[in-house]
Amino acid sequence: MKLSIIVPVYNMAADHRLNWCMDSLVNQTIEDYEIIAVDDCSTDDSLNILRNYEKEYPQKVKVIASPVNKKQGGAKNLGLAQAAGEWIGFIDADDWVTPDFYEKLLKKAQETGADMVGCDYHLTPEHSWKVGQVVPNNRKEQSGELDHEKYASLILDGGSLVVKIYKRHIILDYPNRFPEGIFYEDNAISNSWMLRARHFEYLPEPLYYYYQHDTSTVHTITKERCEHRMEAARVMIREAREFGFFEEYYPELESSFTTLFYVNTLFSYMAGVHKKGYAFVKKLGKEMRETFPDFQKNKYYEQRVHAEERKLIRMQQKSTLLFMLYYKLLWAYRNFRKRMAEGKKQHTDGRRVYVCHTFYHAYISCLKELHIQRDEKKKAAGAVLLLSSMSNDFGNLRERAEKSGLFEQVLPFDEKEETFFPELAKYRTDTGNLVKNMIQRIRFTKKFGKCLEPYIPVDFKAFDDIYVFCDSDPIGYYLSTHKIYYHAVEDGLNCILYYDTARYDNRGHFGLKAWMSAHNLIFIQNGYNKYCLDMEVNDISVLPYPCKKYLEKPRKELTGDLTDEEKDILVGIFVENKEQLEKTLREGMNHEHKVLILTEPLCDLETRKQIFRDIIREYGTIDGKPAQILMKPHPRDVLDYTKDFSEYIILDKKFPMEILNYMKDLVFDRVISVLTVTDAIQFTKEKLFLGEDFMDRYEAPEIHRQNEQIY
Repeated sequence: MKLSIIVPVYNMAADHRLNWCMDSLVNQTIEDYEIIAVDDCSTDDSLNILRNYEKEYPQKVKVIASPVNKKQGGAKNLGLAQAAGEWIGFIDADDWVTPDFYEKLLKKAQETGADMVGCDYHLTPEHSWKVGQVVPNNRKEQSGELDHEKYASLILDGGSLVVKIYKRHIILDYPNRFPEGIFYEDNAISNSWMLRARHFEYLPEPLYYYYQHDTSTVHTITKERCEHRMEAARVMIREAREFGFFEEYYPELESSFTTLFYVNTLFSYMAGVHKKGYAFVKKLGKEMRETFPDFQKNKYYEQRVHAEERKLIRMQQKSTLLFMLYYKLLWAYRNFRKRMAEGKKQHTDGRRVYVCHTFYHAYISCLKELHIQRDEKKKAAGAVLLLSSMSNDFGNLRERAEKSGLFEQVLPFDEKEETFFPELAKYRTDTGNLVKNMIQRIRFTKKFGKCLEPYIPVDFKAFDDIYVFCDSDPIGYYLSTHKIYYHAVEDGLNCILYYDTARYDNRGHFGLKAWMSAHNLIFIQNGYNKYCLDMEVNDISVLPYPCKKYLEKPRKELTGDLTDEEKDILVGIFVENKEQLEKTLREGMNHEHKVLILTEPLCDLETRKQIFRDIIREYGTIDGKPAQILMKPHPRDVLDYTKDFSEYIILDKKFPMEILNYMKDLVFDRVISVLTVTDAIQFTKEKLFLGEDFMDRYEAPEIHRQNEQIY
C-alpha cells in the first residue's frame, strides 16, 4: 500500500462538509491508497455518510466507529493503528484537496528522496474550487537535506500537519502517538515528527483547501480549549525532553512554547471567553515563568511577538489585576472609537472613490472594484477613479478605464504640491525651538488643506468610501482639514517594511507628533490621522511598528480568484496596444533563456545607467549562456532606455508590471529588481531582489536605508 489517508470525523454532516472532503479523497489521481475514516461518536448523520462511501468504494474506504469520544488525537490514533501505507497523510473532515494533491506530493518525494513533503493551502469560506487566500505553509529554504538550521526553522515555522505527508517510519517506528482528549493535538507532536525526518521538500502550490467557518476549532474560543492548547504545549516540551532535542533547540522551543502556551492562549482567552477568570490568567503567567523564566529575553521574542502584546505581557507578569483592568478599558475605548468613526462616516448610497498617484495604485483600485462589483447592489452604486497628475503621467489610461465600464467616472486630479503655494514657505522654516516648530506645523497643516480647495475635482462628502493611496500627498491634508473620513491604502507589497514614511518623516518626538495628528492638529500619514478610518496593508506581521489602524488585506486575496474575463478587463485598461506588447514579448520568447530587469528611478542618470549595466553583466546569464534581456522601465523613470540600452528589448513603461501575470504563456527564467518588491510576480521561474546591500555600492546607505534611521 502506497498511502494511508486518515480522516478524523465528528459531526461533519451539515452543509455537505463531509461530502466535500470524502469526494475529494475518493477522486484522487493515484491508485494505490486507502482512506481510513474514523467516526468519533458523531451525534449527526456523519457515520451513515461514511458507511455509504465505504459501500460505494470498498477498495478505498475503511470506516472505524470509535466506541467513545476521543477527540481528534484519539481518532487519529485509531486510524494509525490500521494504516498499511508506506506514506501517511491526514486531513480534517471539513477540508478538501485538489484531485492531484497526493500525486504531486508523492512525485516530489520520489524525485528528491524526501521522507516528508508539504505544500501551501487555500483559506476559503465557501465550498468551491475557487482560488482563495493562498497561505504559504512552509518556505523554500527549509527544503532539502535537513541540518541544524533547517530543523530550527521547522520548529519555529513548521506549518500545518495536514498539509504534509510523512514516511511511515517517522510516525509508526516510535511508541508516542497523538495526545487524546484534547484539541491542538498536532501542535503537541509535530516537532517530534519533523525532527525524525532527514529530508523535507516543499512544493509551493496551494493544493489543500482549509475551510473557514464559525464552528471550526480555531474559531471557537472557550476556557476548555485554552486549557487544551496549554496542555498541547506541555506535551511538546515533554516530547522534546524525551527524544533528546530539548537542549539543542532550546531557543526555538522556548519561543514556540511562549507563543502556543502563553501568547496565543492569553489573548484568545481575553478576547473570546465571556467570563474571564482572574485565577486562570494569574496561573497562566505563573506557569510561563516557571517553565521558561527568561522567555522575554529569547532572541526570537521581539521579532515574533507584536510590540503591543509585549507591553501587555510585561504588565501581566507584574500584576494580573492591573493587566485585566487595563485590557478591559483598552478594548472598551477602541470599540467606542470604532463606533464613533462609523457614526461620523458619511453614509450615502454606497458610492466609492479611489485617489491614485501611480499606475500601481490604479491597478489595485481596479482589483478592489472587480471584487466589490460582484455584489450587484454595490455595482449599481458606482465608483469614481481619480488620477493625480502630480507625480505621474497616466497617458490615455483615463480613456481606457472609462471604456472598460468598471468606473462611473474617471477624472484627472490636478493635485498641487506645497511648493506650488509660496505663501506656505514661511511655515516650513525651522525655528530651532520644538514648541514654535509645532505651532508652525499646525498652521501649515490648516493652510495647506485650504489652499487645495480649488483643485479638488469631486465632492468627497458625496461618497460612502474614500480610498486614498499615499495619503502623505496633499490629498491627505485636504481630507483632514475638511474633516472627511477616508481609508488609506498601502503603496505596494509590504512597502512600510522597507520604508515607513510616517516614522521616517517624523523622526524625533514621534509619540508627541502622532498624538497631535490623532487630534487633527497636524497631519501624519499611514493611519495616524484622526480622519483616517484604517489603513489596508498586505501583511501586518512583518511590520516592525504596527499602527492600531492597520487592517490586513493581503494582495493575494485580490488576485487569487480573478476570472479570465476580469483579467482581460485589466489588460485592456493598462495596455495601450496589446498586439504590440505581445509582439515585443514574442521577440524575447524566441530565445532559450529570458531575463527581465525592472528599472527604477535610482540615483542620477549616469549612475542609473551603470547600475543596470552592472546588473546585466552579473545576472544576465542562465546556465553559463547569455540570456535575452528585456527591460521594463518604471513609469517614473526618465532614463531613455531605448537609446542607452538599444541592444535589448525595452517594454512600454506605462503599465504596472503585474499586468504581465495575465499575458498567456509568458515565462521568464529570471526577473531582477533592485528595490521593487517582486512578491506579486507569477511569470518567472526565479525572482532576484537585490535590495539595500546592492544599493550600498552606488550611493550613501542613509539615502535608501530610511527605516534604519527611525528612532
